Amino acid sequence: MFETTSKNIDYPYIIQLEEINKLQQSEKVCNNSVDRLSKNILEEGKWTTVIPVEASTGWVMDGNHRLNAARSLRLKYVPVVKLHYEDLRVSIFWWGTDRPYPLDKIRYEASHVALLSFKTTRHIFSPLLPKVNILLSTLTG
Repeated sequence: MFETTSKNIDYPYIIQLEEINKLQQSEKVCNNSVDRLSKNILEEGKWTTVIPVEASTGWVMDGNHRLNAARSLRLKYVPVVKLHYEDLRVSIFWWGTDRPYPLDKIRYEASHVALLSFKTTRHIFSPLLPKVNILLSTLTG
């Protein structure tokens, strides 16, 4: 298993490879954006962005387009950071506003709603999530 810890922060993020089939898409996506992103990732030949997921459910906090791009590229793994919504490094807002998104609402939706509407939530991570540089061949299994 690939695992690394980002440096120079008080509470390091742990990056690990996770099987795509263990992740749960949380919001609807724009298929054109997924196609463009897939093409860009394939042209680069590497994966550079971790996907933050809720640790106990695999619910994608941010990166649903990226998850779908990984599926279209037939990758088996993606790099993730597993977090909990109570983590002080995670803030969640209604998309396009500064209004906090209620934790009890997101917990309910994670277990009862198939997919949220496109751009329902916006997540802020402080410190910023680390970047990675992983060859796609590493992620194909």
